[in-house]
Amino acid sequence: MKLCEEEGIEVFDLNSEEDLYRDGPFDVLLHKITDYYNELGPEEAAAKIQRVKDYASQFKKMTLLDNFEQSENLIDRFYQTKLMKSCEIHVDGIKVFVPKTLEIPKDSSISEVNRIVSSNNVKFPILVKPGIASVTESSHVMRLIFNRQNLKDLTFPCIIQEFCNHGGILYKIYIVGEYAYICQRPSIKDVDCQSRDSLYFDTRKISKLGKAFVPDLHGTDPNHQTWLSCDEKPDLLNIEVVSTLSRLMRGTTQLNLLGIDVLIENSTGNYALIDVNHFPGYSGINESRFTKALVQLIKTLRSGER
Repeated sequence: MKLCEEEGIEVFDLNSEEDLYRDGPFDVLLHKITDYYNELGPEEAAAKIQRVKDYASQFKKMTLLDNFEQSENLIDRFYQTKLMKSCEIHVDGIKVFVPKTLEIPKDSSISEVNRIVSSNNVKFPILVKPGIASVTESSHVMRLIFNRQNLKDLTFPCIIQEFCNHGGILYKIYIVGEYAYICQRPSIKDVDCQSRDSLYFDTRKISKLGKAFVPDLHGTDPNHQTWLSCDEKPDLLNIEVVSTLSRLMRGTTQLNLLGIDVLIENSTGNYALIDVNHFPGYSGINESRFTKALVQLIKTLRSGER
């Protein structure tokens, strides 16, 4: 990166463990170790992650960007839900909340699920999310269930969450240290509780740009719409809410590189907090702004400031 060179920061692209020992030691190790789960089998990925951790443990003065354990914690949706619940806030007349969400453990039965749904007064439709996020093919596959009869479609463990109508727009908040950037993405269209068959979908095909139009889930073809970022519209979301939420999330997770998914609830204008992940792709954000923020973060961490 040109800006890194201008700031006297030498960058190494580490494609293998051998590169760590050949080019290191380093002042900063920028990583997303959970990506190994996408590239390798579970056992091989876990072994490779452990080897990277073992390497890092040899260099106590090296700055990790970010903490290994906290990064891995975010692939557990049960952990994610508790984290997001702890970050619910009310700022400038806007409530940031987690839609009613229930954990369905691995050893559950359909009768147990029915009991849980009834006792918690869950309203349909509901989203069903796998217990693991991001690191496997199946972790991206979700279900939209419209009635109690189709609870039989569940695969355990999972998260069930009341669906929130939000105009078919998802807002991504990208955090880089003290900076936060926002962009829009397509999402599921507004639906009602009319009984119908469950809908299965891959979130990567629904909420990423350039993917095919899915009439059952998209209101209109997302490829024929304009999706804004904070470059075009700085006030896509309430800035005070975003700043407060970003500080709280960063402090709670002890992570500096975060992605937060937010919906604006149609009926209230409140913000529904539905996902958080470590080191997102930052797609849709001006590359120059991202690079400047990342360089500033590295300099701040190395100077001992937070």
